[in-house]
Amino acid sequence: MSVAFPTWLQNSKAEIVDSEEWANVTQDLYDAIQQQLAQSHVTYFTDLTDAEKSLFMDRAAKSIQHSDHYKQMMQKVSYTLDRHLSNEVARELLEEDPVETKPELVIEHVREGAVCLLKRWPEMKGKVYRCLNQRFPENLRYITWKLFLQNTLARKVYCDLLVEDPESVHSAHERDIVHKCEALLTAVPIFARAFPQAKASPVISTTMSKVLSYYHSKLRTANRLIDVQYLLLIPLLQASLEVQHIDKIASPGSVANLVEQYITLLEARPSFVRDAWGETTTGGTKLHEFCRSVGTELTRIDSSLTDYISSLYSREKVTDTTNANSANEVLTAGLKAMLKPMIRSMFVGFVECEVVLYMWDQWLMGLDTPEYDVWLPLATLTILLMKEPLMRATNAQQLEEVTQRQAILLTVDNYQYEFHKHFYKQLFAKLNEKYSHEAPVVDPISTLGLPAPWIHWTKEVLPERKRAEDRRLAREQRAAFKLRQLRNEREQQLANQRHELPPAGAQGPNNANNVDPNLAKNNLLKAENEKQALSEDRLYLEQRLEEERKKREDVERKAQTEISQLQAELQRLRRVNQ
Repeated sequence: MSVAFPTWLQNSKAEIVDSEEWANVTQDLYDAIQQQLAQSHVTYFTDLTDAEKSLFMDRAAKSIQHSDHYKQMMQKVSYTLDRHLSNEVARELLEEDPVETKPELVIEHVREGAVCLLKRWPEMKGKVYRCLNQRFPENLRYITWKLFLQNTLARKVYCDLLVEDPESVHSAHERDIVHKCEALLTAVPIFARAFPQAKASPVISTTMSKVLSYYHSKLRTANRLIDVQYLLLIPLLQASLEVQHIDKIASPGSVANLVEQYITLLEARPSFVRDAWGETTTGGTKLHEFCRSVGTELTRIDSSLTDYISSLYSREKVTDTTNANSANEVLTAGLKAMLKPMIRSMFVGFVECEVVLYMWDQWLMGLDTPEYDVWLPLATLTILLMKEPLMRATNAQQLEEVTQRQAILLTVDNYQYEFHKHFYKQLFAKLNEKYSHEAPVVDPISTLGLPAPWIHWTKEVLPERKRAEDRRLAREQRAAFKLRQLRNEREQQLANQRHELPPAGAQGPNNANNVDPNLAKNNLLKAENEKQALSEDRLYLEQRLEEERKKREDVERKAQTEISQLQAELQRLRRVNQ
C-alpha cells in the first residue's frame, strides 16, 4: 500500500536511521539472530519460512529490549520525533497562520502520523491499546475498526457474488428492509441526531439496506430481520460516514467494507451477547454469569446501590433471601432484567451514538486479547452512573424504566472519569501483557519521575509580536549603540595618532631633519576634524535622548491624568452608592 507520510515523520525516520544509536541496535539485533541461527543449526536466515523469520525476529527483539543500546535508541526516537514535530508546528504557526492552537496542531499531526503508520504496517494495530479510555479521532477509529474487523473471505464472497450473480445479494424482503432503515435513521431521535443528513439524502439508508439485504440473503430464512440486527450496523455506518463523503458511502467499495465489518462483528460478539439473543444452547448461563460479575464489581465500588437494588427485587420477585447466595442471586436477577436489552444491542439505541462509538473503540482494540473484557466495566459503570435516579425508584419495574430512560443522558466524559478511577490499571495491564513491545514513552506521568522526553513542543519558538513603537525604539537604540561604537573607535584612533607625534620642544637637529612639518600639520588638522566629528555625534545623540525623554514624560503625564480621572470617577460612584 502506497502511503504518503508527513514530512516531519519522514525527516525523523531519516535522522534516526543515520544515527549511531540505530546502528548499535541493528548490530545487537543481528547478533541475536545469528545466535539463534547457530543454536537451531540453520546456516542462512533466508532458509527460514516467513513464520520462522517472524518468530526469530520477535525473539531477538525481546532479547535486546532491556539493553542499554535499546534504551538509548528509544530516547533518540522520542527526542527526534519531538523536535521534528515541534518544528513543523512552529512553521505552520509562523507561515500559514492556522486557526488551531499549538496543542491542537500537535495532536492533529500525531493522529495523521499514526493513521499513516497503521495503513503502511497493519500488523501494528496492537499499538492502539495505548489509546485505552480515550476518544478515538475519526480517521484513527476508521482504520482501527477496519483492521480489527478484517475478514478477507467474507469480502471476497460478497464481491464475487456482486460480479457473477448480482441478484443473489438481494433479499426477498429488501423493500421492507429499505423502509425500516429509512424509518430508523429519520424517525428515531437518537439516530436522527447522529445522521442529520439522512432526511435530505437517502444515500445513507440505501447503503444500510444494501448491507442488511445481503446479510439476510445469506441467512436463507423466511423470517425477517430483528431490530437488533439493524442496530448493530449503525455504529459501523457512522464510523464510515465520519471519514467519507456522503456521495461515496454507497459506492461498491464502501458497501463491501461495511459487509465485511458487519459479518465479522456478528461473529465476534461475546458469548453473553449471543445468550441475550437466544442463539446459544447454554440456556442463558453466560448472560447470568456476566450479570453476576457486574453485581460483584458494583458491590465492590458502591455497596449501598446494590443493597437498594436487591431490596426492591427481593420484595417483589424473590422471597427467600436468608443467605448470602440467595441475596447474590436476587441482585444478579435484577441486573439481568435491567441490562439485558442493552446487552442485546451492545448499548446501541440506549446511549448516545457518541458514547456507543467510545464503547466500541475500547472493545475492538482488545479483540485479539481473549482475557481482555471491557464490557464488564462498561456495564458496571452504566448502572453506577445512574445511581441517583435509581435510588429514587420505589419498585423493580421503575428500576428497569429508569435504566432504559436515563442511560441516554450519560456522556463520554462520565464514563472516562469512572473508568480511569476503577478499571483502567487492570485492563491496561491485560492489554500490555500481549503487546509487551514497548514504544517510546511520551506521557510525562508514565516516566516514573524521570524528565519528560518530549520538551520541544512546550517551548515557545515563535518570535515575539511587538508594537510599532517598540520596534522604532529598538531601531533607535541600535543606531545609538553603533554611534557610540564609532565614537570610541575614532577616539582610540586619535589617541594612537597623538601617541605617535613627538612632544613639543623635543625636536633636535636630528629630529628636525627627520620630521616633515607638513605631515605634522596634516596630522593635527586630521585630529581636529575627528574631534569636531565626535562633538557633532555627541550632540546628535544628546538631542535624540532628550527627545525620547520628552516623549516618555508626555506618555507618563497622560497616563497620570487618566489615572486621576479614573480615581475621581471611582470616588464619585462610591458617593452615589452610599
